[in-house]
Amino acid sequence: MAEYPEGHVELWADAAPLPYTTYDRFPEVDQRAIVDNKRQGLALASTAEGQERTAHSPLTGHSNVVSPPSNGPSQSRHR
Repeated sequence: MAEYPEGHVELWADAAPLPYTTYDRFPEVDQRAIVDNKRQGLALASTAEGQERTAHSPLTGHSNVVSPPSNGPSQSRHR
């Protein structure tokens, strides 16, 4: 193997150069995409935390279910 000052590298085996390609483990990434994903991750984590708290808390407050009217006289007026 030979590494030159300008960064060029050559691989050798049996006095013959070997072909190779470089692999960039850290390609350039759009920073806006990273920020958007972080914000989305925070929002999803917050939502999941809220759902977890709601799932384990007892039901309180008024229900949205309407009870059927009793068999007594109607409370509405007809004209």
